[in-house]
Amino acid sequence: MLAIETVKTYLKYLSSSDFDTFAWGVGRSNDKYKIQRKVTAKNGYGMKDDLFFRVYFVQKDNDFLIEGVVIDGIRVR
Repeated sequence: MLAIETVKTYLKYLSSSDFDTFAWGVGRSNDKYKIQRKVTAKNGYGMKDDLFFRVYFVQKDNDFLIEGVVIDGIRVR
């Protein structure tokens, strides 16, 4: 859920977003995690488009901190 909520902050038309339930993956190396997934949302031209994203986390104690966000191959955070 943290990955979805983070990506939502970068979408122009949040109400049009549809996060695909089946198109996702998880990676882990020690205390570092990567969630990748697909969202269908309207783009800047108002047309629906599939956007693939990756959100990188690091675990600190019992919390997860976001290290980076990549949407359609562009690092936005």
